[in-house]
Amino acid sequence: MKKKPFDDIRVRRALSYAIDRDILTKKVLRTGEKLAYALVPEIISRYTL
Repeated sequence: MKKKPFDDIRVRRALSYAIDRDILTKKVLRTGEKLAYALVPEIISRYTL
């Protein structure tokens, strides 16, 4: 996150939007994981995004 172009939050956000998590989990990994939208899993109590 310190080197260009990744030092720009807009670039990081665009990459996040461009990744098709559904294809990654269903066709690449094929192990039944839930889609990840954050680094902290939703099962952690009292954590909000």
